[in-house]
Parts: sequence; structure tokens; C-alpha cells
Amino acid sequence: MRRFLLAALLVPTPLVAQAPIRLPAGACNWQSRADAVWGAAIRSYSSQYDASSWAATQALGLPDVWPRYGDIPGAWAPSSPTNLADYFEVTFPQPLIAGEVWVFETNGAGGVYAVSAINLDGSTTPLAVSTPARLDEHAAQLVVPVEPPRAIAGVRIATSSAVADTYSEVDAVAALPARMCSAGQLFLPAAAGLRMAPGTLASPLPPGAVWASGVARFTSQYSTSGWAATQALGPPDVFPQHGDLTGTWAPATTTAIQDFLVVQFAPTMAQEIWIYETYGVGGLWLVEDMSSGTPVALWADAPGPASLTEARLLRITLPQPRSISALRLVTSPRAVQRFTEIDAVALGPAGAGVVK
Repeated sequence: MRRFLLAALLVPTPLVAQAPIRLPAGACNWQSRADAVWGAAIRSYSSQYDASSWAATQALGLPDVWPRYGDIPGAWAPSSPTNLADYFEVTFPQPLIAGEVWVFETNGAGGVYAVSAINLDGSTTPLAVSTPARLDEHAAQLVVPVEPPRAIAGVRIATSSAVADTYSEVDAVAALPARMCSAGQLFLPAAAGLRMAPGTLASPLPPGAVWASGVARFTSQYSTSGWAATQALGPPDVFPQHGDLTGTWAPATTTAIQDFLVVQFAPTMAQEIWIYETYGVGGLWLVEDMSSGTPVALWADAPGPASLTEARLLRITLPQPRSISALRLVTSPRAVQRFTEIDAVALGPAGAGVVK
């Protein structure tokens, strides 16, 4: 029996999203927009470097560091440059109908990988998702369309300093009533994702399911048999059971910041992705399309325990059908302090019907 301490981390439920762009300094004159509404208070955060110069509150108000780039006081920074996933949440002075959100990165540009709206009821709705990356050392401004415009109370920003290879620092966040800047699309709309308990499922299988049929790559596996990477192929063996049970892929340790598994499919025009998590639920935090060999982020969220007692089906609905032949599932065992075990992965073909 493997026993571990459990960590608590806020994990919002992703729903829908649009597509942002990342602009270099000078491409958009924020000072010309008197209607910009800037962050006024911090609702929560995963970590901060200190309580003053790089505190979460440094992300409030107008930019202090922008357009300068570097590890400069006046921007929020997480506690460590090796953190895989961090977040902070800002609220505005009052709710507004937002048509666009701006996020100013002043160090570790590329580390911001998800932007979510804080709704009036306190829930969150993803607006944009990307694969975190290490970019050139220049300040960058994320411009996130909110289409159609909607009432929001604030914004949640998720970052990966570990991938950016330095502190991922954010200087300011603003919301505007209408779009201002556009300079080409760098991110895809985030897919809607929901972790469903077995008892809430009308059917545990998607209509016309196309199951993962091959393993292209993995960082580690607990064994070459009971918890091998190949155990994630085909229909579920363990689900709806929950526990550290043979028949699933498990990484080698619970201490890795990041592990991943790349599974292959017969090429499929997919509308949905179904991923069966049977232990360490919530440790899966990023799903990428690897069909072309270049990762394209489809869904992302901050890793953390989502259920300690139940298996969950992560059901991802894509904004538009896309041809998929390979997916990379990225997990963080350290974030849940358990083995992140995946039982099966399926594609739901477009036009095959929808399970309610």
C-alpha cells in the first residue's frame, strides 16, 4: 500500500474559452484607453515571492514595470522559479461587461498558460489556453478576447515558471469593454473540461469511442507490467474504481514536478476527449495535441487534488472538431502527492452524438 500526505489546492472547473494573442511592448498603447479597468484586489494566490516587492498585490493597478523586462520589483512573482504551476486571482473595483482582458508579462514571458474569468457567482470560466513556453527575453502583453462580451468580476492567471525557466512575473491585469489590439493568433481557444464522478455519468463511454492504441513516449512508468504506460491503452480496466490499482499507467514516483504520456490513435476528427483518472485525480493539468509533432495546447488547469475518494472522467469538449492522432497528457504527481494514474483515453468522433 502506498501512503502519502495530501496537499490542498484550489482547482476551478474549466468551461469554455476564446483565443488570445501575445504582443511585444509598444504594439498596443494602453495609456490611450481611459476605459480600461485595472485589478483592484487579490482574491487568492498559490504563492508569492515575498509580501512586498514581488507580492501578489504588485499585479494590481496600472503597470509599474512594463515595458521593461527582467526580475524587477513591482510585479507579482511566485515563490520559486521551479514551480510547475502557480496562479493568482484579481478582482476589479466593480463587475463589468468585458470584451477583452490584458495581462502584462515582465519576466518569464511565455509562462502564462491560462487566463480565466471570475464570474459574478465566484466560479471561473477559461478564456484562453496555451502551451507554456520559454520565449525571448522581452516583455509581452497578452490580449485575450472575450467573445461574446460577458459580465466578469475578475480574472485568474495561471503560470508555469518551471517551463519559462525563470520567475514568471505579471505586472498588471486589465479588462476593457471592447477589443482594441489584434496582431495574429498565437493561442487556440481552450477546450471546455469537466471532471465527472462515475455516479453522474449516463454512460461511461463516448459514442463511437476511438481508444488510444499505441504509446509514442513517456517520461517514466512505475513498472513494465501492472502500471506500465501501455496500461492506458484500450477501454478502461479500473474505472469506475478508485485507488492505486494495477491496470493503469502510473509514473515512477510521486515527487516529480512533471510527468507525461503520449498516446496514439487512428486519425480521428474528434469533438471530445475522455480521460479516465483513477488515482491522484487532479494531477493531470495539461492536454496537448501532438498529431503534427508540435505541441498544441487544448486544455489546461492548475494541478491539485480534485478528488481523494473517487475516480473521475475528465471530459473535454473541443470548440471545433479537429483531426487528432496523438495526445500528450501532462501530470504533476508532486501537486497531488500521489501517483497520477490514467486508466484510458478516448476520442469522441464528431457527429457520433453527445452523452448528456
